[in-house]
Amino acid sequence: MGALKSGPALTPITYMNSTADIKAFCGEREGTICTSSNALKSFEWAFSKSKRIFFLPDEHLGRNTALKFGIDPSEIAIWDPEQPEGGSPEEYEDARVILWRGYCPVHMKFTVRDIEHVRRFYPKAKVLVHPECTSDVVAHSDFVGSTEAIRQYVAKSTQAGDQIFIGTEINLIQNLAAQYPDRMVTKLHRSLCLTMYQITMGRLLYTLENLETFEQVEIPESVQHYAKVALDRMLSLQG
Repeated sequence: MGALKSGPALTPITYMNSTADIKAFCGEREGTICTSSNALKSFEWAFSKSKRIFFLPDEHLGRNTALKFGIDPSEIAIWDPEQPEGGSPEEYEDARVILWRGYCPVHMKFTVRDIEHVRRFYPKAKVLVHPECTSDVVAHSDFVGSTEAIRQYVAKSTQAGDQIFIGTEINLIQNLAAQYPDRMVTKLHRSLCLTMYQITMGRLLYTLENLETFEQVEIPESVQHYAKVALDRMLSLQG
């Protein structure tokens, strides 16, 4: 973290889809893990005990959560891992939220132009997006939420005949369209996660049946310990 000092004044939070090393980094430094559905709760917890948050690896989830929490944009800064000390210290020394410069390529596909197209040709439609989209896309949408929140919105807040455009991974959208054929559930823009696409029922079954034949991944005990510490902290916030 270079010039950034963890401790009472700075709490690190990492997204669930990060390595064990990063989770352990946060656990060892009094931080936690979050998902897109409980990121706001993690922010509330972190600010209850410290003045600043270091959020990684998705800057857009971090920024959207910070804005929802009420943080002024001027108090949000970017930490660039490709720059010495993350960039210019003047840019983040007074920031309340410091974001690692990272993103989900799936959710970078969606643009304000996509939403404007929907508004023009489907004026009654609702636009739902994931919080890993850029903040301008979030600002122009009708609803922003996690995968489960999007599922719940379609199930409880729409009805037969409604038009719903969704900005997230295409497989979720296709599943919802099949589940609710009485309404138009479609993509804001086609965006496929090739990594997720490799996870199939057949491969899952093969893995479970052949676990003993695979090479084991050895994780250092210290990483296991502190990653679990961070995970337990997140779970404790669910109550």
